[in-house]
Formats: sequence, structure tokens, C-alpha cells
Amino acid sequence: MGSEEHAPDRTVLVTGATGYVGGWVVARLLARGYRVRATVRDLGRGERLTGSIAEHAPVDALTLVAADLLKEDGWGAAFDGVDDLVHVASPVANDTTQDIVDTARTGVRHVFTAAEKAGVERIVMTSSLAAATTGHGDRVVDGETWANPSDSVGDTYARSKTLSERDAWRREAAGRWSLATILPGLVMGPAVEADAVGSSAELVRLMLLGKMPALPNLGGLIVDVRDIADLHVDALAEPGAAGQRLIAGGDFLWLRDIALLLRERLGDEASKVRTRRMPDALVRLAGRFNPAMAFMAASIGRRPRVDASRVEELLGWRTRAVEETLLDTARAILAAR
Repeated sequence: MGSEEHAPDRTVLVTGATGYVGGWVVARLLARGYRVRATVRDLGRGERLTGSIAEHAPVDALTLVAADLLKEDGWGAAFDGVDDLVHVASPVANDTTQDIVDTARTGVRHVFTAAEKAGVERIVMTSSLAAATTGHGDRVVDGETWANPSDSVGDTYARSKTLSERDAWRREAAGRWSLATILPGLVMGPAVEADAVGSSAELVRLMLLGKMPALPNLGGLIVDVRDIADLHVDALAEPGAAGQRLIAGGDFLWLRDIALLLRERLGDEASKVRTRRMPDALVRLAGRFNPAMAFMAASIGRRPRVDASRVEELLGWRTRAVEETLLDTARAILAAR
């Protein structure tokens, strides 16, 4: 985990501040003494967001600005006086339309163009483990590995992350700033704002509400959203992280493993959690008609094999115990009902 002793005289722009990861990145930067300029699409959410972040960090050095990934307007003003950028904003995994590829790439174009004009020195960008593992089967992948997603609907999210990250690296090669990208696995943990649960943590919410009567044969390398936020800040501060693709993975669990843990540790509060497995054939059939199920069908039975040693060697980073992450996720969801 990153140290909180360093309090640099720097202003960092964070995109996607109202999102699951972005909210925690803002909080962690503020806690370490950075000035933060956070972009939101709607300033009407600003007071509530600021109040939520204030529960985790001082907010005197936080300012909010309106900017939209799909529009060029506003980004120049947003970067006025900014030293560094953490680009978190991007479409989520459960949106499987072609639009998310275009949105992700357009966002990189608009944000990075403005960053270049403003003369930022350092950029950290949120990518995804899918940008390394997709299309490689049982092969062990590391930060040098690029995904090979298909053109199928189920691989749309992986394409969005892979192509937008490649766009960023091409710009870095021609730019005057350094780039590091973070490739997290299945991100879980409590949200800064109760209604900003990430697409992975949403699976836990559905389980707790009894809305998953059967569980697809899906799993992931679980990482805690708070630790992923720390990793973004660590990568921003560490010169050795420049030019690195940093894979961040934790323990692997299947959805059924998660369900069993919730049932065991939460008792009556998890009474609606089901542990029956959904047949793979049924998931694949549903994926032919439902884009969200197509994403699941593309990942059925996949257990990614990764070498995440670089992030620990370079930054001393490891995510916390998976049980703590999952129970904190569940308790936060239950408290917000």
C-alpha cells in the first residue's frame, strides 16, 4: 500500500469522479495531500459527491468541473493549472454495445488532447485485466501481453479497453508526458457513494437481493476498490511506474465461492443468496438474445492466469484479503438498502 507521508504541491485532474473507482481515487489523492480537480457530467451531483468523499478525506483541496467524454467542450478549461491526470472514466463491463468502444476511444482522444495542450507531466489510466487476458486461453499473461478480443458481442468490453489503452500508448510515444496503465481484475469493495456500485460488485448486490436464482460459471481475480485507488496514486508518484502496464490481481473465486462465503459469514442477512449453478448451455443460449448475457457467455469457465509480480516488486502493492473485501462489499450494500 502507498505511504501517506508524501504531500506534493501538485494538482491532479481525475475523470469519472462519480464512478466506483474514480470516487476512491479522488479520496485517496486528497488524503495524501494532492489538490484534486474532479470531472463530472452533472455538477448537480457535486454537493452529494463532496459530502461522500468527506467521509474518507479532507475536501478543502477538491474542486469539481463539468466535462463529458463525448464532447470536446470543457476539457481545456478543466485542465487549466493541472499538473497530472488520472483517467478513470470509461464505459462499464455490462454495457455490451458497440457504442462503448467508440465512447472509450473518443474519451481518450478528447481528454488526452486537452492534457497535451495543458502540458501535463504524468498520466495514469484505468484499463482492465481483460485488455491482457482476453483471447489467450490458459496462457500466463503479464504486462507485456495484449488481449486479442474477437468481434463478438461478448468481447465488446475487452475491445473497448484494449483499443482505448492502445490509443493512449500511441499518444504517449509521441507526447511529452509519461503514462502508466492499471489493469485490475474483478473490482469489489464498498463504494464512496452508495449508488455508485461497480459492475462487479453489482453481482454481490443481486445475490443479496435474491435476484440470482442460479449462478453462471464465472469467476475472477478479486481486488479491492480501495487498494486499486491506492495503486493509481502510487503509480502517479513513483517514477519507475512510467511506461508500465501494471496488472493488479488477487485471489481467484468463482461466483459460487462468493455465494458460499456470504451465506457462511452473514447468516440471515444472506438468506436470499442462492448457490445453485446455472448450466453453461443455458447461459450461452441466453447470450444469443441478450447482450448482457453475451458478455457472461464469453467468459464462461475462464480462469485467467496472470503474472502480477511487477506491481509488487515496483510498488510493494498487494490487495487485501478477499474475505475482507467481499464482506465489506456486502455490508455496505446491506446498509444502503
